[in-house]
Amino acid sequence: MTVLDILVPVLMVVGAIAVVALVYLVFTMLKDRGERRRDDQLMDELHSKRS
Repeated sequence: MTVLDILVPVLMVVGAIAVVALVYLVFTMLKDRGERRRDDQLMDELHSKRS
C-alpha cells in the first residue's frame, strides 16, 4: 500500500463534506438574504403608514 492508496479516499471524503457544507452555506445565505429583504420591506410599509 502506498500513501496515495490511503490519501486519495480520505481526500475524496473530505472534499465531499466540503462541497455539502458549501452548498448548505450558500442556501442559508440566500434564505437569510430573502428574509432580510422581506423584513426591510415590511418595516418600510410600517413607517410609511405612520407618516
